[in-house]
Amino acid sequence: YPARRWDSTMFDALRQEFFPYALPGALVAHPVDVDTCQTVREPLLDAVFPHWNRMARFETPPERRQQIARLLRIYRRLHGEHFVFYAGNTPVGWSTGRMENPITFRMINSGLLPAFRRQGVYTAFTRRLLAYLKAVGYERVTSHHHVNNRAVLNAKLKLGFVVSGTTLGEDVGAVVSMVCHLHEDRYRAYEDILGLESDPDWTAPDSASGSG
Repeated sequence: YPARRWDSTMFDALRQEFFPYALPGALVAHPVDVDTCQTVREPLLDAVFPHWNRMARFETPPERRQQIARLLRIYRRLHGEHFVFYAGNTPVGWSTGRMENPITFRMINSGLLPAFRRQGVYTAFTRRLLAYLKAVGYERVTSHHHVNNRAVLNAKLKLGFVVSGTTLGEDVGAVVSMVCHLHEDRYRAYEDILGLESDPDWTAPDSASGSG
């Protein structure tokens, strides 16, 4: 199957209006390619997610990786965004995501070394990312988090995400699914479908560009 990677330069000009972006704690979020993000992430995983090694039991064994590689090439045709957080020249975190469907971007995985947490880094980055994704043309952004990840759940709720469901995964356990509607008409439709009282304070993520 002649699976070509999507044209990674498609949004370069637009991305440069939003990133690199200065974050709290003198960090900077830099856009990178997927391979760079993975290279940076690997040595940080144990410090960021101490229980990550439990998921190693679900890694594909060598004898099946050729088939997975073929499927991965197809998957990589989808639009993806990858970022590394730097303190000076030192990588201290990352964030990665990919198109879920033509109107939805999924924030797949983000991590930050403990010393840089609770300074508003994740909130500032996500707010900027939402504005960029809205400018790209997405209608909604999804993410999935462990049910006891209070820090991220609270941050996402304050950013306008709402809980859209829960799932049980064999590899990660109980997970909360969240969605952020990037336009008011879509958010008001969500309120109407669920029979919710209208939220007069809801505001769409800012789509203004400019370097931070």
